Amino acid sequence: QCSYGGLTHTGCAWGGISPQRPTSHAGQYVSEPCRSPHTLGRCVKCDRGTFTAFPNGLDSCFPCATCSEDQEMVMECTSTRDRICRCKPGHFYELPDFYEFCRRCSR
Repeated sequence: QCSYGGLTHTGCAWGGISPQRPTSHAGQYVSEPCRSPHTLGRCVKCDRGTFTAFPNGLDSCFPCATCSEDQEMVMECTSTRDRICRCKPGHFYELPDFYEFCRRCSR
């Protein structure tokens, strides 16, 4: 289902002059916008390995993150949530608030 103008349904309404994009739910994307009066757009579930975390009007889903060699997976990617990684034991995040690069602890 898509939502448009506060209503939830399987498509969208024609906006008059130009086609309107429906809003898909988290875990979906808009595969077909409305193209003419009295037609419905279409929202479909994200493919495996992709996600959308919030309602959106996107025409594709985001690719899931990959964990680097110095990271381990905490939570797998789902259609509504990106993969969560953390530094492996003996490593730490080099930059605060930037959780991509881990550095080995020195002893």
